[in-house]
Amino acid sequence: MNRYVTAVAGLALASAAVAAPRDIQFRTVDLANGVVELHNFGETSEDLSGWRFCSHDESVVRRYSDAAGLDGVSIAPGESLYVHFNGTADEPGEVNTSTVGGNFAPLSSTAYAIQIYFSPVSFGNGNTMADNIQWTADGTPDSMADERTDEAIAGGIWGALDDFISLDSGAFVRLINLTGGELNNSGDYRVAGAIQDCNMNGRDDVFEILDGGTVPCGGMTGGCVADFDGSGTVDSGDLAVLLAAWGPCP
Repeated sequence: MNRYVTAVAGLALASAAVAAPRDIQFRTVDLANGVVELHNFGETSEDLSGWRFCSHDESVVRRYSDAAGLDGVSIAPGESLYVHFNGTADEPGEVNTSTVGGNFAPLSSTAYAIQIYFSPVSFGNGNTMADNIQWTADGTPDSMADERTDEAIAGGIWGALDDFISLDSGAFVRLINLTGGELNNSGDYRVAGAIQDCNMNGRDDVFEILDGGTVPCGGMTGGCVADFDGSGTVDSGDLAVLLAAWGPCP
């Protein structure tokens, strides 16, 4: 009996350690700089070999990335892969769409949707889709960009065909549902005028801090207004100061 229980427990632990493709999600979209971030919300590394993008805009649909374009690329738990549409990738954890190969619809603020499929890819099967994100200039549905949204809905990762993130307030899209849950809709995102990037490294400061990093602000004209504790960086200490002062303004 003890051997049986031990074996079952070992199988449960092994299952828990297996990477889940849908831990990989679109976390930010920086339209101004042409960068889309894929983040691993899971606890194990995810190998993207055989994974493929599918993208659409207001005039073209079903643009597929190369079948081997992400071979050998992996995302560690809590880390991200930054996909550059403008050929500006030059750091670890970054990749250019030209290197991935195949075809991508050019990033558009008018209407756009992009999906990431895991291997073995079947573009008509939403159960092989890891994530979907879609937007239009004002949230109005677009019948071209929604080409694969029905598959995303069937696969349980997007809410409704006519549900598009509205870019009314800017060109930087940030996921605010950080539970890692598979199903998202437009209400799980916030749009800002531009990326918040105090240290100018191309990373969103909000997520740098949430991911356990720091944002050095030394040398900035006028200092950094988010450095509440005067340490020279924006980090969890500043968040603690902010929370301690939470409440009505005097």
